[in-house]
Amino acid sequence: MGLIALYLAQQAHEGGFTDNVTVILTRFIVDATVDINDLFDHAFVEAREFPEWTEQRADRYPISTRTEGATIQAGSHREDGKWLYTVNKFEAYRRGNVAYLLQCTGTTMSTRLEKWSALNDMVSSAHFDD
Repeated sequence: MGLIALYLAQQAHEGGFTDNVTVILTRFIVDATVDINDLFDHAFVEAREFPEWTEQRADRYPISTRTEGATIQAGSHREDGKWLYTVNKFEAYRRGNVAYLLQCTGTTMSTRLEKWSALNDMVSSAHFDD
């Protein structure tokens, strides 16, 4: 069971790329032996494999009263000859034997720092409210 939502900017950049934010929520059943926080051990691997990845941040947050931990990663990379800036957040929740993994990723072709900052704020603020 899950949810996938894609939000696109109204206007595309040259070359047809459109700024976007993707939200994915996955629900799964676990038993007491599963440490949900272990999911984050490899959270930064995928983005670091992007061509010419330059990382601006890679933060891991501890288990709290609301979550089983979280990560936020941001950086720029090349895709199809274009420079893109991407922010990715993973956050896990556990309620009994039901766990939820929230992923929110935002990508822009803009090189403006204020746009990067706004994208960081937007992706960082994504959370699961129950």
